[in-house]
Amino acid sequence: MNMRRLLTLALFSLLASLAIAQQDPIYSQYLSNKLVLNPAYAGSREQLSVVLQGRRQWAGYAGAPSTEAVSLHFPTADLRHGFGMALVNDRWGRTQNTLISGSYAYRIPVGATGTFSLGIKAGIKSYKLRNANVALWDNGDDAFNAGVNYSRGLAVVAPGLYFQNERFYAGLSFSDLIPHKLNDPRYSTLQGKTVTHLYAMAGAALPLGESVKCKPSVLLRYATGAPLGADLTLAFAFKDRITAGATWRPGNAIAFLLQAYVTKAVQFGYSYDLGTNATRNFGSGSHELLLGFDLNFLQRDIPSPPVF
Repeated sequence: MNMRRLLTLALFSLLASLAIAQQDPIYSQYLSNKLVLNPAYAGSREQLSVVLQGRRQWAGYAGAPSTEAVSLHFPTADLRHGFGMALVNDRWGRTQNTLISGSYAYRIPVGATGTFSLGIKAGIKSYKLRNANVALWDNGDDAFNAGVNYSRGLAVVAPGLYFQNERFYAGLSFSDLIPHKLNDPRYSTLQGKTVTHLYAMAGAALPLGESVKCKPSVLLRYATGAPLGADLTLAFAFKDRITAGATWRPGNAIAFLLQAYVTKAVQFGYSYDLGTNATRNFGSGSHELLLGFDLNFLQRDIPSPPVF
């Protein structure tokens, strides 16, 4: 088999793997930025919330995944509607996905402190596969000559459900309901497709005295053809200002997280993921930073900082 066929087979395998693997980015600090996973979360903090997030996975390993996310959301004055926007840029290897989306949530009061929300997200995702500048052994391979890249614009529509009260939250959401083929018409062997991801999340805030809360949570991720992924987190909040804990991602990693409110309106978070599978032999773990801002523009009497 000549080098051209070998490289074509390698790229085909990469694209085909998109059909059986996790395609969405993983977040260790998702507890403070649930909007990137669930549009029904929009407005749930009952104030304007802005979050900036950056993740470097397998630091020091060339071509490792890296993600940047910016989100904001807020409710209307009657708290019955929530609106949000998000920008997510995710890169791994020679692939780059950039998603710009808007979210809407219709919020229904439940009991004294609860709210049930139905949400929808719509947006545009730019998908790019950069073949240019690939190091070749066979320089006569037209499929990988400089300038031969592949890109597509993909429409995204995703629903979500979310419930929250002062002690508990739970949510269910999808990443995208529209299937997309990622075929390059110039090369029939380069084929792939997007896969819908399902997310289920739940968590609680259990008082352990006047100033300490235990905050267990779980996030489940499922994509067709891929094993079920889970984040099992146990954290403790001290005076609702400092939260420290750990997340176990079975078969993948253990993440240590720290979150602190520098003021009542400014939050900082950091997490370090230590691989427990073969990736631990590459790079120096995964790092994630989060910076959040809350503005109580409705001047409501709400917990500050918010519990969830």
